[in-house]
Order: sequence, then structure tokens, then C-alpha cells
Amino acid sequence: MICWHPIREDWTADVRRVLETFDRLDADGSGGIDLDEFLGAVAEARTPIDEERMRALFAAGDKDGNGVLSL
Repeated sequence: MICWHPIREDWTADVRRVLETFDRLDADGSGGIDLDEFLGAVAEARTPIDEERMRALFAAGDKDGNGVLSL
């Protein structure tokens, strides 16, 4: 459910961009971003962060510990 936010009139556009980006990163269409998809996206973006740090960031986002980032 998307709720209107009184401060941000472009809330819906922001949510749409997040969902589009999430879908693009979800290479296998599973509905979640696994570690390989996450690391691949980071490598594609040429982000200058080492793999150990990327794994830690992924783990921080994987709130239920199932190995998948989900919305």
C-alpha cells in the first residue's frame, strides 16, 4: 500500500523508482536480491568498496537472515 506523504508530493514517483531499481537488480526474478545479485550490481556500478564490506552491508540489510534482500 502506497500512502501519500504530506511533505513529499513526489512520493509515488520515488516509490516507483525504488521498485524499478529493485526489479532490475533482481536478475532472476525471484522477488528478492540475493548476495550474488547484490555483488554483481555493486561490481557493475564500479563501487570502490571491497567485497568484505559489501558482504557486511548485505548482511545488515538481510533482516531475517534468509540470504535475500526483500522489500
